[in-house]
Amino acid sequence: MDFGTRIKIEVIVSDNIYKDIINELLNELSTASVSDGKLWVYDVFETYDIGTKEKGESAL
Repeated sequence: MDFGTRIKIEVIVSDNIYKDIINELLNELSTASVSDGKLWVYDVFETYDIGTKEKGESAL
């Protein structure tokens, strides 16, 4: 069975825009095929930028 090429993309965004991004991805990427892929949504409790030492949304 050939599964074709797979690509993994990870994106971290702020809470106030994640639903818009999900809707945009679903609208743009869907071909109505079962092999279109999946989206997973995870909570990120804290984000740190090692170089600038910023944390939270400013580290995004």
